[in-house]
Amino acid sequence: MTGTTQHLLKLINGDSQFVIPVFQRDYSWVPDDHGARLLRDVRRAGSRTTVRSHFVGSIVCMEADDATPGLPKWIVIDGQQRLTTLLILLAAMRDLLRALGTETKRGITADKIDGRYLKNRDESGEQQYRMLLRRDDQSALREVLKSRVSDHRPSRIADAYYHFRDNLKEEDLDQVFAGIEKLVVVYVRLDRDKDDPQLIFESLNATGRALSQFDLIRNHILLRLDEATQKELYEQYWYRIEKLFPEREDVFDDFVRDYLDLKAANVIRTKTPDIYRTFCDFWQDQIGQSILDHTRVEAGLEDMLRHARHYAEFRIGTDAGSARDYRYRRIRQISVLPGILVMRLLDRRSDAFGEDSYLHALDAIESFLVRRAVCRWPSNSYDKVFASLAGRIGRSDPLTDLRTGLRLNPAGYSFPSNTDFERALREENLYSRKRVCRWVLEGIETQDKKALPDAGKYSIEHILPQNRRLRPEWRAMLGPEWQEIQEEHVHRLGNLTLTAYNSEYSDRPFSEKKTMKNGFIEVGLSLNSFVNRQERWTATEVVHRTEELAGRAISNWPTPVIDDAILKQAQLEERKKQAAGRTIDKDSMSQGIRELFDHVRSSVLKLGDDIVEIPEPNSVSYHRGGYFLEIVPQKSRLHLLLAPEFDEIRERPAGTENLRSRTYVAGSRYKADSGTIYSVTEKTETIQAALGLIEQAYRSAE
Repeated sequence: MTGTTQHLLKLINGDSQFVIPVFQRDYSWVPDDHGARLLRDVRRAGSRTTVRSHFVGSIVCMEADDATPGLPKWIVIDGQQRLTTLLILLAAMRDLLRALGTETKRGITADKIDGRYLKNRDESGEQQYRMLLRRDDQSALREVLKSRVSDHRPSRIADAYYHFRDNLKEEDLDQVFAGIEKLVVVYVRLDRDKDDPQLIFESLNATGRALSQFDLIRNHILLRLDEATQKELYEQYWYRIEKLFPEREDVFDDFVRDYLDLKAANVIRTKTPDIYRTFCDFWQDQIGQSILDHTRVEAGLEDMLRHARHYAEFRIGTDAGSARDYRYRRIRQISVLPGILVMRLLDRRSDAFGEDSYLHALDAIESFLVRRAVCRWPSNSYDKVFASLAGRIGRSDPLTDLRTGLRLNPAGYSFPSNTDFERALREENLYSRKRVCRWVLEGIETQDKKALPDAGKYSIEHILPQNRRLRPEWRAMLGPEWQEIQEEHVHRLGNLTLTAYNSEYSDRPFSEKKTMKNGFIEVGLSLNSFVNRQERWTATEVVHRTEELAGRAISNWPTPVIDDAILKQAQLEERKKQAAGRTIDKDSMSQGIRELFDHVRSSVLKLGDDIVEIPEPNSVSYHRGGYFLEIVPQKSRLHLLLAPEFDEIRERPAGTENLRSRTYVAGSRYKADSGTIYSVTEKTETIQAALGLIEQAYRSAE
């Protein structure tokens, strides 16, 4: 690697060509920002005789594979934005001089600018241009260099050209060119056999205008490869990934994070600032020691492209009109979710888990989100929840794994029961959260999982108007307490519907809203089937319709149905994971109770080899398929909790009448799942009775 300070005009003067590799980002400088700043620096440098040079950054290049002695070619590793902008500025000055039919006082002509700095006059085709960009940028730059800029092909390059051309009309072109002559860069030439261009690229871009994760990851994958392989893999894979996230680098960052966490089975999510470094470590592990192994690089890119397609379809929507897309749109409307769970489910596709099963999985996710939103339960930390769910999804039965996971979510993110959901639907002022209200109404209307035609035209309509100055017809219908009735019921689910004719309905009487042109009857929404059968609209009808719609909502967003045995086994496995590394703490017990605990524990474990013992934070639980016993030790006694189905044992062992019973004990993990709480002390006459109860509970658990 060699570095020298060099004037920028001298660098680009003479037959040579600078090539921007396919993996570099597009031209991104903004005319009113970066362009204006460069022109301001040029103007100042040109107008001040005491200023001999003006430093504008670095240019890092490496000799191209196809360079020849007749035409040196340089791959630009860093500095493409300033180099491109300078050429655009020179092209604008050339065209202005040509249009004026003149030259500067210093003898600078359009032809001199064109031949010295913009084109290689002795070359043809692509080789005639002093600089080659990538894809669409190259077309735009070619038009600039050939003085054929088109208003019909907007681009940032064209914008920069027009910006410079318009501003140069007011400038002293001699001063401008003098300023350009003073621009200085640090020019770094890399040795392909000795220097690592990616490491140099990273260090150069560690400060200044930060590159996106998108740029850094692309360069990390492709920069070290030879040019032919770069182009092949870029066009075959990365360009397709790029097109999936147009102008959405934020979503791409989310994709990479979810992709990395999926591959690593992470529940604690990768932090955004750590995405690039985490990806580098992951890529090293995937590709192995040789990052130049083209076959493994291609396999890695192919896997990324496959997952990126799934992710973009889920987060952005790239398959409009499909059954999946309808569900994706519904989910996107409810919450911005990570795509890690979707990618995991699609990884598990098989003959047993086909498209229908996948759609059922999406329905279960939507049910979870809608129910929690209606119940006003927290929606933060869904990243962690969905990463955890993704970790549960196996290959044998992904749909059951998902449904089980949703049912076993921790308390703060549990799946709302029918009771909780129905209570919220009946009692909540749903209209106060219009977005949630619309999801519910539209979802009930489209229970066939097909999009509502022209959904954008619809808005929420109050059947009983919310205007406090009700028309006389409404007051007469509601009766003398019309104000109290309106206040209590106007925003309830039963009084709300969807309409594309909200302004036409206004506060019309109920009978008119039903029968008018485009009224409830004519529009024909299923939401209004109950409404259309009514002659009156009072509190009674609102309550009845609320009950009807709540029932339809419960049906539309059901609780996942899982076999009890599967759920119990999953709960047991969950308990075992949680208990991993725990020990049974005996410090809180007296010596006598500690010995009693050891005796009871030993007796329980002798009952059978199929018993699973799980240390809890303040107790010990025992399971045989399902939970049947919990021991809560305290300083002077042991509390024994039996599952409620074993609480009423027909044949009680002798001595059980001496067992003390309680209704509450601190430290219990299973109180909600237990019946009577029995207490035993050092008194030996109660021990055998307690062990008898435990043995019967164990036997009954078969």
